[in-house]
Amino acid sequence: MHEPLVTVVIPVYKTEAFLDRCISSVAGQSYEGLEILLIDDGSPDNCPRLCDAWAEKDSRIRVIHKENQGLGMARNTGMAQARGKYLCFVDSDDALEQTAIEAAAALAQRTQAEIVLYGMTCLDAAGAVTARRIPAIQKAVFSGREVQEALLPRLLSGENGLTMSACCCLISAELVQTKRWQFPSEREIISEDVYALLGLFCHVQRAAVLTDAPYRYYENAQSLTHTYRADRFEKIKAFYRACLSLCESCGYSREVRNRCAVPFLSYAIAAMKLETARHGVGVLPRLKEIMADELLHQALREADHENTGWKRTLFLRCIRRRRYRLALLLLSAQNRTQ
Repeated sequence: MHEPLVTVVIPVYKTEAFLDRCISSVAGQSYEGLEILLIDDGSPDNCPRLCDAWAEKDSRIRVIHKENQGLGMARNTGMAQARGKYLCFVDSDDALEQTAIEAAAALAQRTQAEIVLYGMTCLDAAGAVTARRIPAIQKAVFSGREVQEALLPRLLSGENGLTMSACCCLISAELVQTKRWQFPSEREIISEDVYALLGLFCHVQRAAVLTDAPYRYYENAQSLTHTYRADRFEKIKAFYRACLSLCESCGYSREVRNRCAVPFLSYAIAAMKLETARHGVGVLPRLKEIMADELLHQALREADHENTGWKRTLFLRCIRRRRYRLALLLLSAQNRTQ
């Protein structure tokens, strides 16, 4: 089968300790038809020089140096320069398994899918596997209304091992170009890739699911996800409101709208964990403020909790009943085990 060109977009910013691992995993793919775009987002460390060195020894690699604008804008820069039939994204502190692109591109070709979803293997800083999110879904191809009615709700709530991340999919470049799809800046909308993918799915007519987890996500204590910000919860609320507004403009069903509450609640819990790690027992007033928030309680009423584990169920019950001290104990215990 003819191998269509696949463009891999890698935004690069302050990841010099991990960059060679990332680029090596992409350059070493079993799939030969690659274009690799390294988007140097004004990185102040040694990353720009490392990128240039890789381009000198591999003709498939192009480097674009730009001023710092953030992850979303770096991905947009890569998409604008891409020549491939398909696009995929890799964060520069992560990696791919050797056959990742071969498997995803073959499935896209075989099924004529506009987007192929795949899973994620989570690893700690030492490289030990901590979790594998492998899509386990009976139906491998979704078309027409099935994409929005059967696949998108599961994707939003993380059911069946699905992961809604820009790094866990292969996307048709034609779809991106004709719909003028882009990422917002994460400085404006936190978790910009979830929001962007939510908007993309109103245009997808055919999607396929790869039952493997070839994306290698490495825990990085310096990543945006793990960085404390005093306004994080407010940013998360703004993300949720933006998702609900997008659901209206896309004409999504009530189920899709309700499932948007699932990532919002996950991010809210993560924000409370960061607050607790930062302030210890002194976090209680802030915890009370967050747990009393009306938008949070609206999300609790709308989210599907059927497949929620017992720890999360207990914590959500604490929020509903405003059991602040018990919530603090649970958060502190989780922080100690990480």
